[in-house]
Amino acid sequence: MFQHGEWISEFGFYLLLALNVVTLIRMFLPQRRDIRVLDEQPRREELLALTTRVERLEAGLETLRRESRSERDALLGLVEERVVKIHERLNEVLAAVSELKGKVNSRRTR
Repeated sequence: MFQHGEWISEFGFYLLLALNVVTLIRMFLPQRRDIRVLDEQPRREELLALTTRVERLEAGLETLRRESRSERDALLGLVEERVVKIHERLNEVLAAVSELKGKVNSRRTR
């Protein structure tokens, strides 16, 4: 018989599996395209303005990537420090438990 935790885990697994299958299928289906037919060719000024806008967006995106990379590296450093402190604390607790266990065992043998 299933326990509640196992049932919920199984349900979550199958739900994620179904969502991934749907996403995979949608990836290969044809996508709607919004196509506008222009009566005239775009002017040179419009093309230059769009080119400038794209260049600014790419520069902004590159800045955002750099910032997110540096923030990620900083967070990873903090996480590593925290893990080291947790391990040190666990080692201290285990040493204290071991010491107490030794004292209890020595009193039992008396």
